[in-house]
Amino acid sequence: MESWISYMIEGTKIRLLNNTTKNIEDLTTEDELIVMNASDPSFDAANLEHNPTEGGFATNIIKKEFSLSDVVTIQLENGSEVTVTKDYPIVGAGKSAGWQVFDIDVFIKKYLDTTYTTSEENRNKLIYSLVSNVDHEHNGIHPQATDWWDSSISGSMHPSGRQSGGVPGRLMVGKPIVVENTFLDNGGEKYSNISNIVEYDTDEKVNMYSIELIEYAHYNILNGIVCPAIELGHLWPRSFYDDRGIYHNWD
Repeated sequence: MESWISYMIEGTKIRLLNNTTKNIEDLTTEDELIVMNASDPSFDAANLEHNPTEGGFATNIIKKEFSLSDVVTIQLENGSEVTVTKDYPIVGAGKSAGWQVFDIDVFIKKYLDTTYTTSEENRNKLIYSLVSNVDHEHNGIHPQATDWWDSSISGSMHPSGRQSGGVPGRLMVGKPIVVENTFLDNGGEKYSNISNIVEYDTDEKVNMYSIELIEYAHYNILNGIVCPAIELGHLWPRSFYDDRGIYHNWD
């Protein structure tokens, strides 16, 4: 899959490279966003503040109508909040480093296995298949994405709830989330804990938007909250790496 297909609600403010913001519905392909690119082997995904920022341009912005029952609002202790579809990852910090999502089943069907049928058995089987090798390589102590799966499964069950083996952790109250000060380096707090998660029990329709692709970004900022901008493991065209002198083994 070469595009991003998770959505944010109309009115979401996107941080630009010039340190201003613009509502997602007003964003154009000429606006330069502040982003991080994770292509370099030295990129520190667990500590985003250690990496440089750069500019990136949206190649396509998609508008789609959703029922409110399909979205969730993530609120942080610092006052920031973002309303997104339930599969939209947000970047966790500390022991919860990496992607965090509200609904793993929606995420799996959209990004990992389009033939997936939701059930506890299928979820456990798929997640275990993705993290078992990681567990083995780390001698059973790697912090796995254990928020989602059955604790009766054999293997280490480190209770960190972080991203592991391509499986996001679970968005939960109390988890630390990376905020825009990580990008802006302005001396402010770089993380803020989730204070509340709001679900909606209504089929009322709302306008949502997706930035299908940002050249060249892996992370951007929505309402002051750091989020992924492209699927895990995405590779840009070979020319991107050649132009920047980044080695990548294409074999």
